[in-house]
Amino acid sequence: MMARRWLRGAAGGALEAPDGRQRRMAGRWPRGAAGGALVVPDGRQRRMVGVRDGRAAGAAEDVPDGRHPRMAGRWLRGAAVLVLGAVLAACGGAATGTSGTATPAASPRKVTLMLDWYPNGDHAGIYAAAAQGFDAAQGLHVAIQVPADPTSAMKAVAAGKVDFAVSYEPEVLLARAQGIPLVAVMAMVQEPLNSIIALPGSGITRPRDLVGKTVGTDGLQSTQDTLDTVLKADGVSPSQVTTVDVSEDNVAALLSHKVDAIIGAYWNWEAVEIQQKDGGKYPEVLRVNQWGVPTYDELVMVTSEQLIKSDPALVRSFVAAQVAGEQYAQKNPAGAVKDLLAANKDLDPALVSKSVRLLQPAWDAQGPTIGYMDPAQWTKYEQWMVAQGQLKAPVSVAQAMTNQFLPKGGGGS
Repeated sequence: MMARRWLRGAAGGALEAPDGRQRRMAGRWPRGAAGGALVVPDGRQRRMVGVRDGRAAGAAEDVPDGRHPRMAGRWLRGAAVLVLGAVLAACGGAATGTSGTATPAASPRKVTLMLDWYPNGDHAGIYAAAAQGFDAAQGLHVAIQVPADPTSAMKAVAAGKVDFAVSYEPEVLLARAQGIPLVAVMAMVQEPLNSIIALPGSGITRPRDLVGKTVGTDGLQSTQDTLDTVLKADGVSPSQVTTVDVSEDNVAALLSHKVDAIIGAYWNWEAVEIQQKDGGKYPEVLRVNQWGVPTYDELVMVTSEQLIKSDPALVRSFVAAQVAGEQYAQKNPAGAVKDLLAANKDLDPALVSKSVRLLQPAWDAQGPTIGYMDPAQWTKYEQWMVAQGQLKAPVSVAQAMTNQFLPKGGGGS
């Protein structure tokens, strides 16, 4: 999704992106009642896809069933990750518990989990874990939160304010590059969702078809790096393609023919939305990992080094429940959709259902178990980020991710 993967600065403030340019906050923002526009902190109006009748904006809150009146966009990657360092310095990180071994509890132990974005098909396994009793079987009650502002999830984990958060492989590597001790403990989606999307019938079926065309981006150099890699993989010079910033609403820009294609959209979400709005035909989709960009884990579950050290039994129990939820969603997508919609009644059932069905192959175990992260794959992607200048120096993959908490068969780190 356009700009969903990048960390933003503080609400309404400018941030310095990896290319040194100043960027205002961008991404998806909550609708008002009946789909009306909501003015966001920088004064622009934004709409959010997949929600039928949003609620008034409000601060993040603990909502055990996952329902939340506030939906936030995915965020811009860049120097805003430095905010996390400041939080760590101020707070020092907080442990959820002190036990190193599992101890049966008389009542479920509350664990906090912050999503990366508003609830959607990507999170079906999380809601299945709650609804199907996998959390309870591990002695846990998982309280799901939606971030109140775009930097909340990573910042909250770094500060010890929440136990776990949904994030992305690139963001974990960027955080580690800034010395922020966050660790990915399982993969939720083991392949990229980021894509170049064009309308059906456009004739754009491979990167070279973009020659002489206009591609809508979020304006960030990191997105341009991805596009350049894709174009070069098909023998095209980036100078042969025009780019324009459509971060305010990439789907609308494509549907209105302001651009010929968009990049940064997800093949299981925006592509489905476009299908719904454009006569029912699925659009042309070029997955970036099929055109030169190293594959990576789009979604990962993140926690802090502090929690891993202070309460490894909790981390192990939480990961086991989440893996069970992912397994359920993979084998029973209709049931997972039902669980997600039951907890989030504002979501569009048709969009969620198609999104979850498309995700099934990405949930399949690509390794010893569902949730496994391939260290070699992480290393290859980290090296690509260094080559593109997104990372100024190599990052230790061994410190950024671990498979040690996966159920038996997950293997070391």
